[in-house]
Amino acid sequence: MVRVQKQIVVDDNLIVVQASGRLDVDSTKKAIDGLVVDSGLDGLYHVLIDLRQVECDLLASEIRDIAAYVAQPEPALPADRKVAVVVGRQRHFDQADLFTLFAQHRGLSIKAFDNAEEAERWLDSC
Repeated sequence: MVRVQKQIVVDDNLIVVQASGRLDVDSTKKAIDGLVVDSGLDGLYHVLIDLRQVECDLLASEIRDIAAYVAQPEPALPADRKVAVVVGRQRHFDQADLFTLFAQHRGLSIKAFDNAEEAERWLDSC
């Protein structure tokens, strides 16, 4: 089960989400719901999702389902802001890259990274 900690960095217009544990479809959807409701995502903030402390063995079909879930109107991640996904292992990067590909096709500005500093630079760029 995935555990999530959120931090809003007002000066940088950034919400940082740190997750740990094992990703599965249901707990990931619940975490997304909590992020949207608790943070009041309204297009004002970029989002950095830090998954360096998670284990992930999701199937491609499950990754596609999660991407579809985050891109739907409720509980949408902000389509007009950037979302960076940071992972720590190559295998997880491949899964995160697939997730971002599915989400990009649904209109999100989202990208996978294996380095948090690169992710932050991308979020800060125009």
